[in-house]
Amino acid sequence: LFIRRNSDNLYWTGSGWGNVTNGFISNTYNSGNQTWQSTGALPVPGSSLGNGGYHFIAIAIDAAGNRQQVDSVVSVDFHPVYVFTYGSQFGPTPNMRWDDPANWDVGSVPTSDARVVINGIYLSPDNTSLGSNLKLYRLDLSAGWLTTSGMLITNLNVSGGTLAGGVISLPTNGVFNWSGGYLSGTYLIPAGASFNLSGSAPKTLSVATINSLGSNTWTGTGDWNFQGGVFSNGASFTVLSDAQVNNNGGGV
Repeated sequence: LFIRRNSDNLYWTGSGWGNVTNGFISNTYNSGNQTWQSTGALPVPGSSLGNGGYHFIAIAIDAAGNRQQVDSVVSVDFHPVYVFTYGSQFGPTPNMRWDDPANWDVGSVPTSDARVVINGIYLSPDNTSLGSNLKLYRLDLSAGWLTTSGMLITNLNVSGGTLAGGVISLPTNGVFNWSGGYLSGTYLIPAGASFNLSGSAPKTLSVATINSLGSNTWTGTGDWNFQGGVFSNGASFTVLSDAQVNNNGGGV
C-alpha cells in the first residue's frame, strides 16, 4: 500500500514524505473476511495530509507472482471548524471579540483557511479591531449579529441573523448563498463568483449595497426586502421564484 502526493510525487513514509523506496505502508490480511487492513501510521488531514490531490495505490502479489494494482485518486480539502461560543463570559473580562481565543470552541482564533460557524441568537461577535483585510475560507451565519470592518470570504452562507459589514468581498471563485437574515454594508461579487438567493425566509438589505458582476440566481419562496438597500447587477440574473420584492427606500 502506497500514498503518493501529486504535487511533488513523494510517498508517505509513515512519518513524512519521501522516496518511494521508503513509502511502503505495512498491512495485514484477514483470511476470515478476506480483507486487508493497514497497520502503519497514516497521514492526518489538516497537518501531514495537506489539501491537494493524492494517489492511494494498492498492489497485491500472490505466491505465483501474479500481480494486481488498483489506484484510487483522492482529493483532500480540509478546513478546520471554529464555532463562536462566547466562552469569555465565564472569565474575568467577558466580551464578544473575535480575537479572544476564549470565545471559540477550540480555544483559538480562526485561521484564514477556517470554516466559522455563528449560530447563537444572543451572540454578537465583533472583529472590527482586526481591520478590513480579514480572510476566511467559509462563514456560516444562522443567528446572532456579526460586526466587521471588512472581510474576504470564499464561501459565505447567511441563513439568519445580521451581517453588518464594512466591505465584504468574494474572490473570483467565491460563492455567496443567502437564504435568510439581514445584510448591511457593501458586498462585492466579482466575475466568476456566484450569488444565490434561496429558501422560504425573508432576506433584507438594510442600508446595504450588493455589487455583482457574477452569476446571480433567485429561487425559493422568501421575499426580498429593501430597506435603504441597493442591488447593482452587471451580469446575468436568473429568477426562478414568484416571491416579492418589497421596496422601502432602496432599488435594484
